[in-house]
Amino acid sequence: WRTIARIALIALAALLFGSFLITPQNPLELLRNWAQALCANGTAFAFIIGNQSLPALLSRFCTQDGYGLNVLSLPRSALPWISLGLLALLVGWLGRPAPKTREQPLARSLVDRAILMVLMVLFSPSCWLATYTALMFPVFLSLALLGHSLTEKCRDSVTAVLAATIVTGALFMDQRTWMFLHIPPWRGEAYRYLVFMVMPLIGLALLGLLWRQRQLLNQLALPQLSC
Repeated sequence: WRTIARIALIALAALLFGSFLITPQNPLELLRNWAQALCANGTAFAFIIGNQSLPALLSRFCTQDGYGLNVLSLPRSALPWISLGLLALLVGWLGRPAPKTREQPLARSLVDRAILMVLMVLFSPSCWLATYTALMFPVFLSLALLGHSLTEKCRDSVTAVLAATIVTGALFMDQRTWMFLHIPPWRGEAYRYLVFMVMPLIGLALLGLLWRQRQLLNQLALPQLSC
C-alpha cells in the first residue's frame, strides 16, 4: 500500500509538472480541461470497434452492441463501474502480504510488476492495438518463467491451457486464419479479430498465466536472482 501511495504521488507530480511546462500561466486549467474531456469522451471512445480494452470486451459480450455476440444485455453505463470493481479486486488481491515461505521476494516483485502492467493495458478506457506493445516485459517474463522447470510446468494443466490460449489467439490475429476457416466478415466488419476481441482475450490469458506462475513460485525452486 505504501507503493500505491508513492505511485499516486509521483503520478500527480508528473501531471502538475507537465501541465506547468505546457501552460505555465495556468497549469491547473489544463488539468481541468483534461478531466472534462475524459468525462465527455470516455464512454464514446470506450466502445468503438478499434478499442480493445476490457470495458470494450464486456460491451461486446454483455450488451446489445449490434454484433450479436452478447450473452447478457447490461446497460453500457454499468460497464465502467464493473471494470473498476474488478480492477480494485485484483489489485487488492495482489497487494496481500506475501506468505512466509521459500518464495523469493525479487521473483515475486517482478511477477507482480508484470501483472500490474497487464492490468494497466487491459483496464485502460481507450486501449488500441498499439497499446499492447507495452506488454513486452510481461511476455518475456512469462517465457522466462515457463522456460525454467519446463517439464514440471507442462504437467500443470492450468499453465498448459493458458499458454495454448495465447498461442491460438496469436494465430487468430492473422486475417489468413479467418480466411482458412472460411469465416466471412462479421456484420460488415472485415477485421474479425477486432469484433471477437482477440487481443483482450490474449491479454486475459497472459494475466492468468502470470498469476499462475506467481502461485507456482512457492512450489518450484527458482535460481537465485540478484539485481
